[in-house]
Amino acid sequence: MTPSFPVANLGPAIVSPQCPHAFHGVIFDFDGTLADSTEYWESVGGRFLNQRGFQVDEYVQTRFREMTIAQSADLMREYYGISESREDIIAEIMDYMDQDYRNHVQLKPGALETLSTLHEAGIPLCIATAAERSSVSHMLEKFDIAKLFTHVLYCSEVGASKTQPAVFLEAARRLGLTPNHILVIEDSIHAIHTAKRAGFIVAGIKDPANQSVRDQVIQHSDLYLESLCGTTRQ
Repeated sequence: MTPSFPVANLGPAIVSPQCPHAFHGVIFDFDGTLADSTEYWESVGGRFLNQRGFQVDEYVQTRFREMTIAQSADLMREYYGISESREDIIAEIMDYMDQDYRNHVQLKPGALETLSTLHEAGIPLCIATAAERSSVSHMLEKFDIAKLFTHVLYCSEVGASKTQPAVFLEAARRLGLTPNHILVIEDSIHAIHTAKRAGFIVAGIKDPANQSVRDQVIQHSDLYLESLCGTTRQ
């Protein structure tokens, strides 16, 4: 068994009575959890659609949050009648995001310190993300953190969004641990539901995108983190 890390050492958190006291591995979401990129992802669909004279309504914005980029492209084609191919839509959206990742997106406060502390404690770390490989690669290179992760998994390559447990279960398989020994840190409520149903220890983390459902995030998580600041081995 790999080394364990106490939940209490993650810093200030709301911890449920049922939460295990320690974990042996961590699966990190990327956008909204490690990367402070929510505002850019929240606006990219609108930027694409505004160029074509369309507005994003609440239904579409909510669906975007639950979907891979390919699924979002299919929704735009169906909902707005956009004639461009899925591939062309994805390419344009990723052009927007690649520029944002290169020029604007930062790590969230405390992320680097938390990753370093867990890595030094011997805890294997993995990323499971709905973002695309090019976007994440920019950030891993920019902040020199690729070496801290054993694996980086992409929903688009696994073939399922986070409304299904496939990417989490594949991450667990690669970590060589069972879900009940792995902490999943997520900001999105649908991914929190999915990971919890699949038997993982789940930490919901505060992000602007989930504040309207903060009570639900707390209710359905084993612990709720205000941020990644404060992680310590002591």
